[in-house]
Amino acid sequence: MRIIPPLPVRNGGHSNSNNLTPGATLEAYVLSLLHFNIQYCAGGTAGLIEVAGYANDDASVQDQTIIESFDPILTMLEAHPTWQMDIELQAYMVEILKDRHPESLTRLRALADSGQVELVSFHYSDQLFLAYPWRDQQKSLELTAEVFADADLPLSNVVFTQEGQFGEGMLQRMPEYGYATAVLPHNLAEAAWGSNGSQATYRYGDDVRVIVGGSGFATEDYSVSWHFLNDGELYATNDLNCYLGPAFVYDPEDMAQREAELQAQEDAGAKIASIGSFMSAHGNDTDTELPSVVDGTWQPDDTGNLLRWMGGMGIWGADKDEQVLVGNVRARHRLAAAELVEDANADLLAEGWREALLGQVSDATGWNPLEVEVSYGIDHGAAAYELAAASVADACAERGADWLSVDLATHVVTPNGRVAVSGGDPATAPVAIVFPGRTGTATWTTTGEADVLAVSVHLDAGEDPAIVQFPWDGIEYATIPALTETMREIPAAEVTLDPIGLPLPLGVFRISDGVWGIKKTDTTHLAGVYSKADSTIQFQDETGSADARTGEYLVVLGDAPRATEVALALNAYPVVDLQCPPGDMTAELPCGCAAGSGGAGGGGAGPSAIATLAVATLALLRRRTVGVAGGRG
Repeated sequence: MRIIPPLPVRNGGHSNSNNLTPGATLEAYVLSLLHFNIQYCAGGTAGLIEVAGYANDDASVQDQTIIESFDPILTMLEAHPTWQMDIELQAYMVEILKDRHPESLTRLRALADSGQVELVSFHYSDQLFLAYPWRDQQKSLELTAEVFADADLPLSNVVFTQEGQFGEGMLQRMPEYGYATAVLPHNLAEAAWGSNGSQATYRYGDDVRVIVGGSGFATEDYSVSWHFLNDGELYATNDLNCYLGPAFVYDPEDMAQREAELQAQEDAGAKIASIGSFMSAHGNDTDTELPSVVDGTWQPDDTGNLLRWMGGMGIWGADKDEQVLVGNVRARHRLAAAELVEDANADLLAEGWREALLGQVSDATGWNPLEVEVSYGIDHGAAAYELAAASVADACAERGADWLSVDLATHVVTPNGRVAVSGGDPATAPVAIVFPGRTGTATWTTTGEADVLAVSVHLDAGEDPAIVQFPWDGIEYATIPALTETMREIPAAEVTLDPIGLPLPLGVFRISDGVWGIKKTDTTHLAGVYSKADSTIQFQDETGSADARTGEYLVVLGDAPRATEVALALNAYPVVDLQCPPGDMTAELPCGCAAGSGGAGGGGAGPSAIATLAVATLALLRRRTVGVAGGRG
C-alpha cells in the first residue's frame, strides 16, 4: 500500500484576491469530496427497472456507473491540471476498474500520482462497519491495502466512509493504518453536540485531525468552502442515480455548470484543493479537542442515526434488516473461528472474508433497499458461512470430528468438544421489559453466574413492529463503541439528537447504575434506540415478516468492567461450533424467513416496473446528501 502525503496546493498563477471576502488577503480553499459506491444498487436493479434492452444485472449497473458518472470526472480533472479533488471509493470498486475498466484505472492512477486526485478509502466493501466487531473492519483494511497496492494506486491519509459512518473507535484505529485526517459530516456534528460550524477543525489525540465536512468557515488567515460533499454518482448526471435505470447517464450541460462554478472560484483566486492539501497546511492550527461523539452517520436526523439500517423500514417495504444482520454475525463468527484452526484452507478463508464484507454492505438494509439488495446481503453472508465451514473440512476429517469447537478468546480448538448445557433455573426479573408493539413474553433464567441473568424474548406474530423495550435512567450513553473493546461513557446531556439509534456492535448498553443489558447479536441485532424523553432503550424491527420472533439478552448486575467482560465473551469472542459439513445458516434466522431470492433475480414483493419510480424519485435522488452539492444548496 502506498500512503502518500498530499502534494502542496497549486494556485495556478491566479490572483490572490477572492470574491468571498472583498478586499481581504485570505487564502481561499475550495474543497470537494465525491463519495462513490459501486454497490449503490447492490445486486443490480431487478424488480425495479424492467425495460427492454436495458441490462439490470449487477455487473452492467456497475459498468454504467463507471462510464456515465466516474469517467466524466476524470475528463474534467485532466482538463484542469491545477485542480485537486477527493474521490472516496471502496477497494471493491478498484478491483472492478482493474478487471473491466483498465483504461479508467490508468487515468485515475495518473491523476492520483500527480496529486490532482486524493484517493480516499477505508473499507473493501461499503460495509455498515459500525455494526460488527473490530476483526471485520481489520480484515477490510488489510484487504483494502492489498487491492490498492495491487493496482499501484496511492492511498491518501484522509478517511471518509460509507454513509458517513463516524465514531471514536474509527479515530483510534486510524494511525495504525497510516490515516491522519477524518472527515466528520456536519449533520452528525450538529446532532452529536449541537455544533454550529463555527469550529470546523479539531484534534483527536496527538495523531489524528478532524475536519467537519460541508461546513464552510474562515479564520484571520484563510477561508474554506465546500463545492461538493455528496454521492459522486450524482456529480456528472444532473443528480440522477442508478435506481433510475436508463435515465442514469452523463449530462454534459450539468457537468459544464459545475465546471464553470469551480473555474469562477479559481479565477477569483481560490485554490481548488484536496482535503489533505488543506490539512497539511492548516491541520495543526487548532488546539481544540474533538467533543465526545457517539457512533453515527451523515444524516442522523433523517435516519434515526443507525435505525434506518438496523430495524427501520424503507419505502419499498422489502427490508429484512434483522435477517441480514444476524446472518452476517453468524458468518463472521465462523470465519473468525476457522482462522484459528491451524490447517484451515487459507484460500477458502480469504474468499469467505471477502464474501462476508460484501454481505455487510449497508445497502442491504438501508436506505430503501430493493428485494434484490436484501438478497445480496443474505446471499453473500450465506456464502461466507459455507466457506468458513468448507475451509476446515479437511481438518475435521483428519480429526475424525463432526464439528470443531473453537474458543475465540483462548484460541483452543477442540474436536466434538462442546457438551450441551441444560437451561438455567427460573429467575426473578431485575428490570421490566415491555413490548409496545406486538404482545410478547420475557422468560428469565439463571446462567450459572450469580451476577448474570438470561432473558429469552418471544414476540407473537402480528402486523405491528416487533419492539423490545428496556428502561433507561437517561444519565449516560454507556456502551462499547464500534471498533473498540473498551466501555465509553458519554453523559446524555452532551448529545443533542433524541431519540437516537446506536449500533451496539458488541451488544452492551447501560440501563442504570450497576445494571447492564446485552443483546446476543447472533440471535437479535438491531439498533438500540435511546430516548431521553421516555427514559427507554428499545430494539425495534419495522422490517421482515409478521411471523413470531425470538431473541436473547443477558442482564449483568455489576460494574462497567464486568459488563464489558461479559459482552466480549458473548459477542466478540464466543465459543463457535464449526459443523462438518455446515448446516443451513438461513434456516433459523429471525422471522423464520428463508433466504431472499437466492440471487440477483429478485422476488415478488417489490415494485416491478419503471412506472413505480414516480412514487420515490424525490427520496432517491437526494437520499444521502448532506446539503453541499455544487452550489445547489
